[in-house]
Amino acid sequence: MSRVRKRARTEDLDSGSAGRPHILREAMATTDNPEREAYGHELKRVLERAIDSLPQDYRCVFVLRIVEELSIAETAECLDLTIETVKTRLHRGQRSYESIWSAGRESRRRKCFRS
Repeated sequence: MSRVRKRARTEDLDSGSAGRPHILREAMATTDNPEREAYGHELKRVLERAIDSLPQDYRCVFVLRIVEELSIAETAECLDLTIETVKTRLHRGQRSYESIWSAGRESRRRKCFRS
């Protein structure tokens, strides 16, 4: 049974959906299961590092839209930007985030399988 749960967690991370809000919420959720709690802390740390690696303009929009789940209009108002600028920065931020996440994932895999 634990292998099935582990496989499901691995598939979520490797599917490229790691930047999605449900993964972030999962990482921040508290639980009575120590293994799952440790996994959540590690996932949160890795996600935060990837987000921190984004350029500031993209990071601000990314955090407000993806992490805080504000609407595009709310994000634009908070940052005093146009809606078009928010959309552009979000798209570029998501692309950058996916690149950073993928590179980090490959790096973590190589470390795990060193001889």
